[in-house]
Amino acid sequence: MAQLTTNDIPRIARDAFYVGVGLGVIGFQKAQVQRVELTKTVKGQVGEAKDQLETLGSNAEELLEELRGSARDARTQVRAVVSRAA
Repeated sequence: MAQLTTNDIPRIARDAFYVGVGLGVIGFQKAQVQRVELTKTVKGQVGEAKDQLETLGSNAEELLEELRGSARDARTQVRAVVSRAA
C-alpha cells in the first residue's frame, strides 16, 4: 500500500469534490427524467378522465331528455284521464 503524504491531501480532496459533484449531477438528471415521465403520465390520465367526464355528461343529458319525454307523456295521459272524468 502506498504511503500518503501531505502533498496527496489536496489531490484527494479535489477528487472527492469532483466525485460528489458528479453524483449530484447524475441525481439531478435522474430527478428530471422522473419528473418528465410523471408529467406525461399525469397528462395522459387527465386526458382520459376528461374524456370519461364528457361521456358521462353526454349520457346524463340523454337520460334527462328521455326522462323529460316520459314526464311529458305521463302529464298528457293524466290530463286526458282528468278531462274524460270531468
